[in-house]
Amino acid sequence: MKFTILLLFLVGSTMISSATPEQEAGEHQRISYWRGQLAEAGDLDAQPVAQKIETLGTVLRGIGWPADYRYAGAEAATFQKEVQAALLAIPGHAKHFADKIEREREEAQAIPRTAQIKYDSVRSFCLMGIFPHLPSPEAVQVLGHYLDDERDIPRHEVDKSRERDYITEPENAWLAVGALSTIGLRDSPYPPLRFVDSAKGIPEQAVALPKFRAWYAEIKEGRRAFSFLGQKVEYRFMPDGSWETAPLAISDEEIRKEQELPELISRAVPSPTNGEVAPAPSFPASWWPGLVSVVTALAVVGAWFARKRSQHA
Repeated sequence: MKFTILLLFLVGSTMISSATPEQEAGEHQRISYWRGQLAEAGDLDAQPVAQKIETLGTVLRGIGWPADYRYAGAEAATFQKEVQAALLAIPGHAKHFADKIEREREEAQAIPRTAQIKYDSVRSFCLMGIFPHLPSPEAVQVLGHYLDDERDIPRHEVDKSRERDYITEPENAWLAVGALSTIGLRDSPYPPLRFVDSAKGIPEQAVALPKFRAWYAEIKEGRRAFSFLGQKVEYRFMPDGSWETAPLAISDEEIRKEQELPELISRAVPSPTNGEVAPAPSFPASWWPGLVSVVTALAVVGAWFARKRSQHA
């Protein structure tokens, strides 16, 4: 018992001591930087709609997930909501990024597939970098379309396996399923992707994709409605592609609790390359002293415990 208490004390104290003022300052500087970028863009309402959408999308992606801030999470969440609300209020916000992907694809056709680096970067940035921050029926419609887009990754002719020869990004279908799993759907058909099914040892996109395809088929045909965490409305698509909005019978308290759930969703691991298992997130440089301290403490306590046991043997 004493050993356990001592161990917990040492681990806790070393982890606490690993926090640095530089980390906190860095997070506030990150938010200040993106506020500055937004300010430098000038009066967005006076600019072309496409430019306004592009600016807001880039800033939203730059802010990232508030849950990933250790100190400035509240400030990041406030800023994120402001930018997100402004972007979602613009009709065509999702189509803008879909059109951008298709333009890049068209331009890339003139060069070898192995050299289409810009196209791969743009589609990854849009589908996995921006769309997870766009909880809107427009975004669901675009992502639902891309669930069937497997044009960019050639399969081996012999066994039709999912091995990649040279492409660094998964096909758009896999990127879209990752975005849908992290966009904050209420009653999502699959939890936020971690990109590997640990039980089966296969990329998790392959497991989630058929589930999302079946889900979107019902959504697209209007056979079921869908909604987002933290919102008091649900959406249902109509045959012409438009959608109707209906209020949900949900209390403010339930909404408040739901708004905490994206804290978990936000920690989905970024898309790996070549369909491989995503590496574990790396520790910030300022964590390493604390981590080393923990390992050292464990070694010292372990040696002490072993010596005590040998004395009583």
